[in-house]
Amino acid sequence: MIVDVYRVIVLHLLLRMCLKVSCSCIYVVTARYVLHLSKTYSHHMHTPLSLISITVLAPSVTSITLRLRHLDDIGIGEIANVIKDPECKLRRLDVSGNFGNSGINIFAEALKTNTSLRTITFGCLKTLNDAGGQVLLDVVNPFPSKFNDTEEDMDDIDVSSSEEWDKIKRSNHTLQSIYILDRPTVTVNKALLAKLESISSLDPHRTLQSKCWQHLEKNIEDISHLDLETKHMPEVLSFVQQNGSMDHLYLMIKSNGPELFSYPSPEKKRMLIEVERAESENSVLKEQLKEQRIKTWDLQRENHYLRNLFRKEEAKTCCLLSYSKICEMWKMFIELLTEPTPVSSGLG
Repeated sequence: MIVDVYRVIVLHLLLRMCLKVSCSCIYVVTARYVLHLSKTYSHHMHTPLSLISITVLAPSVTSITLRLRHLDDIGIGEIANVIKDPECKLRRLDVSGNFGNSGINIFAEALKTNTSLRTITFGCLKTLNDAGGQVLLDVVNPFPSKFNDTEEDMDDIDVSSSEEWDKIKRSNHTLQSIYILDRPTVTVNKALLAKLESISSLDPHRTLQSKCWQHLEKNIEDISHLDLETKHMPEVLSFVQQNGSMDHLYLMIKSNGPELFSYPSPEKKRMLIEVERAESENSVLKEQLKEQRIKTWDLQRENHYLRNLFRKEEAKTCCLLSYSKICEMWKMFIELLTEPTPVSSGLG
């Protein structure tokens, strides 16, 4: 045990010395030896801890082969944490062990953020079927599809353009090939294996460009989900011109309208904003004025109604008062006429 630990320390020192020599072959051999010793004295952990140490000590290591029978899902998780590190410079990884679909799922999540790996080889001692292979393909292929029962072709899955665009941005653009070694536990169909082995032959930037063009060509008549502004359109038009034809340019300009392809000057844009704001305020004032006019008209109509009603009541009251007075005066006149005349006495 102590001797093995001592040998690991010596090999780590040797690895430090190897950093002065540009020879990735030595790194690989040293890495294999250290991992073998790690498995000998820490087999109960089932985790290639030296891989992390090697990555830290030798950041220029670009190729590692790990073939350990006891490398399970936990070990795959450790390796996944390493390749997620932005400082990881690995370009080729060959990993075999006691893992299958679940381990592949763990590794696939790490591949979504890795920007260095070009080639990966998996040797699985547990069950790996089409489900695991499809998970790997989804990492690099943002266009949803699945293999049909004939094992000869793929069926496209309908998704919205915005969902597809989000998958393109999250997909891996650096991987060029994923190899799955032939094992009795591996039942991935040949068409899917061929797709994984020939992901791309371009550099990462051009791989991303090809994905963008494939999406843009399919949605050329409606690119509103891209959230583009007018300042982006010269670059977009240049990209379409480089990858497509004049028909593509015509369809894009015709279908997406002038709101995307008008490019006003900053002063004109500022004035347009001011005019739009003034128009908005003007429309609000017009609505308020209209409401006030309606209220004024209602008040005038009610005032006119009350005035007429008052006049009618006043007329009725005046007529009644005149009639009563006339009756009273007539009664008084009758009383005067019927009042007896006083008789004068003879004495007088």
